[in-house]
Amino acid sequence: MSTRLDHLIVTAPTLAEGIAAVEASLGVRMAAGGQHVLMGTHNAVLRLGPDEYLEVIAVDPAGHAQRPRWFGLSRRVLRPSLAHWALSCRDIDTWAANLGFAAEEVIPMQRGDFEWRISVTADGHLPEGGVVPSLIQWDAGGHPTERLPDAGCRLLALVLQHPTPALIQARLESVDFEDERLRVQHSEKPGLKALIATPKGERWLFGDGDA
Repeated sequence: MSTRLDHLIVTAPTLAEGIAAVEASLGVRMAAGGQHVLMGTHNAVLRLGPDEYLEVIAVDPAGHAQRPRWFGLSRRVLRPSLAHWALSCRDIDTWAANLGFAAEEVIPMQRGDFEWRISVTADGHLPEGGVVPSLIQWDAGGHPTERLPDAGCRLLALVLQHPTPALIQARLESVDFEDERLRVQHSEKPGLKALIATPKGERWLFGDGDA
């Protein structure tokens, strides 16, 4: 397998609102992240395992974006929501093209001593409503989970909803991605749902899911 699940992305009107919503939903505390100077955003993170995590990201009031912000954050965000996800790979230039990203849409990023490359559309919109993942390649500083406390959370299921499930499945196959936790379902609107094991039991993030 050439790609694997790396992290889930929650966008929010403010970082504080996003953190509060995730903590209320899962019953655990998030850890501080940092700033993304290029995008004018900042984040907080939650470990979901040895090499997986959840990120809350929002516009940084003290920042100044130098290009359209990623994950649709150049547009107004009304509420915290699971908006996107990312796959990790070792050859992003090859695999990003399979997902429809142009060469110039694979950009270098940095937060503290973390350095990585990630696929971001030129205007910052989320492909297929966020259901088609971004690709990320960690180049320096290790992986964020190596420095995060273990809050006892693990991803149990990720549900991708889309009007054309076959399209989404084909995109994932194009980057050699398989994960038994993944479900691709038909829905009139694109969306993502995540079932997470917590110290207080299994919970759908933000309560968006089936019991």
